[in-house]
Parts: sequence; structure tokens; C-alpha cells
Amino acid sequence: MSPSPVLPLSRWSHFTTHCCVGVVRSPCRGSTFGEPLWTCRLLLTGCGFSAHRLPQPNVVCSQETLTLKCRGVPFVEFSTAELREGALVHVVAKMYKKPRFVPIHGTYVEDTELLVSEQFGSLVLLATL
Repeated sequence: MSPSPVLPLSRWSHFTTHCCVGVVRSPCRGSTFGEPLWTCRLLLTGCGFSAHRLPQPNVVCSQETLTLKCRGVPFVEFSTAELREGALVHVVAKMYKKPRFVPIHGTYVEDTELLVSEQFGSLVLLATL
């Protein structure tokens, strides 16, 4: 019998819980249906060594950019006052896939978004770069 697959930290019907540290890019404040909203691009960087045994160590580096959305007055006020371009933040958020239509290709792609709200999540400023 094969071992069970690795599952996300927590899974509900349509999202998973995601914890990460990233750098704030292009912060923006707005509102959706009268509710305050703060968004940014979150740059995640990963570095390490390849698991394959090679004569010389093989360094692996990757970068990923996700959309981070904060809803609710407390998170929006904190984000607007404290988080600037280049801020290093720790995020616990709902992660979900959002389909986006690309007209030039006539197809959909999935964008990954992180959502922090009053009901779930946390956002902590670690440093300013």
C-alpha cells in the first residue's frame, strides 16, 4: 500500500490555507461593493540545493508572484498605514484559484490569489527593504 499523499495544511470546499513570507509589490487601495480592499502583488522567493547528487552542488532558485487581497477595515487600515513597496510580510491566508479569460488566446488561465479578511488570516510586517 502506498503512503498517503501530502495534503495542504487545511482544506475546505474551495480554498486551502497558505502561510508564506514575501515582498510587497505595487500596493493599491480601493473598495469592492462598498467594502474596503487593499491589494498588492506578493513576490515569493525560494532558494535551496537540488536533491540530486551531482559532482558540484546545484543551487535552485525560483520566484513566484501572487495577488494578495486584504478585506475589512482593520486589515485595510493597517496595510495602508504600514505596508509600502518593498515591505517584507508574513501572511496566513486563504489561497484559491481564480479563472481569468485571455482574449488573445481565447482560453482561460488560473490565477492564484491569497485573501486575508476579518474572518480568516493574518498579516505581519517583518521588515522594510
